[in-house]
Amino acid sequence: MDDAFFRQAEQNIIQLIHEKKYKEAYSLVKQFLERFPREKTFIKLKEQIEEAVEEENESLVNEKLKSLKPLYKEGKYEEILRELKELLILSPNSSKLQKLYQEAQIKYQNQVAVSQEKFEKKQRSRLDELLKTNETLLIEEIFLLETQNSDVPRIRKLAQEYRDKIIEKKIKEKEELIYSDKYDAIANFIEQLRKIDKDNPRIAEVENISGGKKLTNQSEQKSEYIYAGQTHLDTLMKLKKYDKVMAAAEEILKTDPDNKTAKQLLEEATQLFFAQTREESISSINKNLPDLKQEYKKDKTKFTTI
Repeated sequence: MDDAFFRQAEQNIIQLIHEKKYKEAYSLVKQFLERFPREKTFIKLKEQIEEAVEEENESLVNEKLKSLKPLYKEGKYEEILRELKELLILSPNSSKLQKLYQEAQIKYQNQVAVSQEKFEKKQRSRLDELLKTNETLLIEEIFLLETQNSDVPRIRKLAQEYRDKIIEKKIKEKEELIYSDKYDAIANFIEQLRKIDKDNPRIAEVENISGGKKLTNQSEQKSEYIYAGQTHLDTLMKLKKYDKVMAAAEEILKTDPDNKTAKQLLEEATQLFFAQTREESISSINKNLPDLKQEYKKDKTKFTTI
């Protein structure tokens, strides 16, 4: 490639630079560098364009920063951050812009914190009032708070706090029920609490109280049943109703398989019942034997012989 070609290419790029058509000039110089990567003329032109662009961007940045002064005075840091972000695209290596952006971020975060604090205070006052007067509306308000502020931890925490307060209040109101033996009603009450906050630890406490009392009652009822059963067995044994003793003992053993008294009485009753039925059978045969002999004499064909 002759010198005339390079000189013409150089002149074309320089002309674009003078016209401040940096994008076109930069695109053209990159094309030549792809073909002639070691050509110093194009390397220098590339650096010249980059410097010119940086200077121009810096000038634009400074002008834009001046226009942001009213926003700084009004403390509109959210808008300031948006503008600075755009400027950083133009001049990503500007330490000045980076510093301004960081400072604006801190001030914006402080503004948000103050705003959230005021909002929380206002909401807390309203929620306190609803807790006293209208729990249904309170639950609706909590739901709206959570939905509309899902990305705000302190508001989510506030909502959770008042869910807990509702549950705490309801538990106090139903304390008599919780310690009663109305287990179906308690189960229904627990289900209602879960609709407010299924993971609330107070619900588990109610379940433990109710469940423990239910087990105690069941144990007491079981003991009473077994005691009554054993008393009944003693009476039946005295009356020599061994078949009924056997049936009653088996029922007790279904409830209390290790009951020694029931096992012993079942064994005794079984032996006595066998002896009783055997004696009754022999007695019946002896009693009916004369009649059977007479009947046999009258009509032998009615009797089976082998």
